[in-house]
Amino acid sequence: VEIKAAARDPVLARARKVLDEGCGVGVIGLSVAKAFPEAEVIQGISGLDAVSLADKHNPDLIIMDIQMPEMTGHEAMRILQTRE
Repeated sequence: VEIKAAARDPVLARARKVLDEGCGVGVIGLSVAKAFPEAEVIQGISGLDAVSLADKHNPDLIIMDIQMPEMTGHEAMRILQTRE
């Protein structure tokens, strides 16, 4: 992940709550936290966590793996999209 290049993205630059979800949990979230110290990074480990944490924290950005335990990233995103 090239966080420095992503920092020029206006959506990422405005993100204050970032949900980092998936098998490599922490790696991307730590990079985001380092590049955007004002952002709150919320971490989980499964698709079910993604849905629950997104409902609770209403993140500006969700970074999610596709293959996760209990529920895939695709399934979790379909659920979250219906809740907008």
